Amino acid sequence: MPRELYTRLIDEIAPFSHTVIFHFQGEPLLSPMLADMVAYAHSKRLFTMFSTNAQILTAERARELAEAGLDEIIISLDGLTQESYERYRRGGSLDKALSGVKALADLPQRSRPEIVVQCLRLKSNEHEWQLFKQQYRSLGADRLELKTAQFYDYENGNEEMPSDNRFCRYKQGGDGRWHIKNPLRNRCYRLWSGVVVTAKGEVRPCCYDKSGIYSFGSVAGDGCSAQNSVTLSEVLHSRAADDFRRRVFKQRRTIDICCNCVE
Repeated sequence: MPRELYTRLIDEIAPFSHTVIFHFQGEPLLSPMLADMVAYAHSKRLFTMFSTNAQILTAERARELAEAGLDEIIISLDGLTQESYERYRRGGSLDKALSGVKALADLPQRSRPEIVVQCLRLKSNEHEWQLFKQQYRSLGADRLELKTAQFYDYENGNEEMPSDNRFCRYKQGGDGRWHIKNPLRNRCYRLWSGVVVTAKGEVRPCCYDKSGIYSFGSVAGDGCSAQNSVTLSEVLHSRAADDFRRRVFKQRRTIDICCNCVE
């Protein structure tokens, strides 16, 4: 995201917001200006966090982020052996992820971010869930999150669904097909608690709109400058945004991104 666009957004939201999350789709550590972005949000007294696969989290990068004031970092660790880890993190290295955790843990605790290890509950790692609970602190993490997994191709089942259905987002119906457990009531906390702004300034209702199907508009002007731009508040009160909220209140089941959501 261009610096001018980013600082303008932070200046706008700082008086009434409390958290800035630096991940959406993709790997946030690929951005060379990530530490600067964190530092600017931190200077506005905003809580800062992001999720990463930690494949390129070096000791130097960890120190930069800590010095920038990063409050929390979530490291995806979906296995405690290379075999179980790469079943989901294709092409990833467990050793690199663990090295990233250690790089953070080696920093002075008073100045480093909270380290959260996150494990998706999958068939391929279910035999390790108890080990995660026993070992996450020895790995260097402060907290462990065991999270149910989202699947795109869930209707006919998925080989990575856990054996114990209590830890799966989906259940099998009488028709033999799988359905999300969420009753999908006509409401959504996310629409009033946060919003996604992409690197190009496009505003989306939430992180489930990965393809921008329900875009509310853009806060970017010509070349992402202030010229001909609009505020985030204006986009959030646009016709597109209002129409989407009305549809959620009346016919949420007709919105495809909502049909795979646990909210």
